[in-house]
Amino acid sequence: MDTCVRQPSSCPYKPSEIREIICERVKTVSARTINNDLIPLRALFRTAIEEGLLDRSPMMPIHNLKIPDHLPDPFTREEMEAILTHLKTNAPEQAWNWYEFAFGTGMRPSEQIALLWEDIDWVGNSVRVKRARVRAQLKPTKTYQVRDVLLSDRMMEVLKRQKAHSFEEGRAPIFLNPMTGRAWPDVQEQRKTYFQPALKALGIRKRHAYCTRATFATTALMGGVNPSYIARQLGHKNAAVTHKHYARWIDGSDSRKEARRVSRLFGRA
Repeated sequence: MDTCVRQPSSCPYKPSEIREIICERVKTVSARTINNDLIPLRALFRTAIEEGLLDRSPMMPIHNLKIPDHLPDPFTREEMEAILTHLKTNAPEQAWNWYEFAFGTGMRPSEQIALLWEDIDWVGNSVRVKRARVRAQLKPTKTYQVRDVLLSDRMMEVLKRQKAHSFEEGRAPIFLNPMTGRAWPDVQEQRKTYFQPALKALGIRKRHAYCTRATFATTALMGGVNPSYIARQLGHKNAAVTHKHYARWIDGSDSRKEARRVSRLFGRA
């Protein structure tokens, strides 16, 4: 009996054609988005080769685009307080609560939006961060790690205020859209509705709401808080990541301490 053996065919796409598509997309989306899109595309062609459908992958010579390192762009302490005061006065209380919690914990917005009331430890004054919501889909955290974020007295007050709006035992979401009374599907709408208008009204330079995270880190570092503690709060893989992103604020804090020591050593006898 004859056995049919399917021979793999040549790929109908050339690397040059894929590069042309990338060149067009880079005009409208970020390099990071394109790199993320290349992941399933590589997997698709790899599967086709494994199944004997293709003899090669056009993705072999295609490399990820370089992503420039962006310096953190935090708000000053004065800007932070001005934003929160504006939201307290001009926005629903839940919007004020959201952003005060964001500034005071340094959480990624995708993590904060996925918090449930069962994640709060009212005795230990902490919150367990173990999930994120991106484009309405629940996912693990960026580092695939669960961490406990310690909460200041001010953050505990935020949660007490928020209780009046959303508290239920168990798996109820903490932060809700004040317009719908339902959980936020993502963080896009709240930025457009509350955060960016607040910056415009206050005359503060426009920045991404994600900069609340950098504000927490830099404010703490300039206040002399241990970088290793901040790394744990932020969910960085290790303190080296914190040093990489926030070195100049760490140096700034240390410089003030060292200057005071020198002043004492060389002060008047």
